[in-house]
Amino acid sequence: MDLLKNHYEKIILSVVLLGLAVAAAYLPIEVSKVQQSLDQTTQEVDRLPVKPLEPMDLSTNELAVARVEKPMPVPFASQGHNVFNPGRWVRTQDGGMAPEEDFGIDQLAATRIVPLYTRIEFLGVRSSEVSVRYQIQVTREASEKASDQRPKLRFMTPGERDSSKDTLFVFREVQGSPEAPAGVVIELVEEGRSVTISEDKPFEEVDGYAADLRHLTTNRNYTDQRVDSRLALSGETYIIVAIGPADVTLENVHSHKRTTIHLDAAP
Repeated sequence: MDLLKNHYEKIILSVVLLGLAVAAAYLPIEVSKVQQSLDQTTQEVDRLPVKPLEPMDLSTNELAVARVEKPMPVPFASQGHNVFNPGRWVRTQDGGMAPEEDFGIDQLAATRIVPLYTRIEFLGVRSSEVSVRYQIQVTREASEKASDQRPKLRFMTPGERDSSKDTLFVFREVQGSPEAPAGVVIELVEEGRSVTISEDKPFEEVDGYAADLRHLTTNRNYTDQRVDSRLALSGETYIIVAIGPADVTLENVHSHKRTTIHLDAAP
């Protein structure tokens, strides 16, 4: 008993140290068990199917952005918008009233467009006791003057140039017999190329277009209109600046605004 009384503190300390030693030895085992449990739980969670998030509906946002990027133009200055552009009304031939714009270029339609040809034809031989000359007829439908648009017959020999104001071709040679040739060779001056023509094979090339126009309100026809032709519509003057196979372009001589009228599109 005296031993316990004298050394009980050491005995208690020894017991505590022993317990700590046992706990320290057991701690790695417990940590390993916990780690295994965590690993197993993590694997089970990873194997669960993951449902992807549904995409957000951004259609309204995209529509708003599109409207900002491409704002709708407000046609304050165009015809038919009368808030800032009050329109005049004029009296028609039958005594009624109609907007002035109905008599303008918007009611102009192209009813026909035809090609204008430059044509060179070999018509035959004209022989005499002195010489043999060859009949060549030239038609230039796109010429500005009406007199120049009609066919013109020329009697030529090899080496001669076309006698028109702006020389079109040079007569180069005869193919075959001089009295009954199979054809003749001409050289186009502007292009510098040779072309063979015969009685059944003329040279033809589109050199422009002419258009027939009709104003749908006034029922007025403008036939055989060419480039540089002028039209007066509703107090405005327009000049034709271009004619293509399927459209006519006019320009206002004051504002220089251009309007294209398509053959298949009537107002």
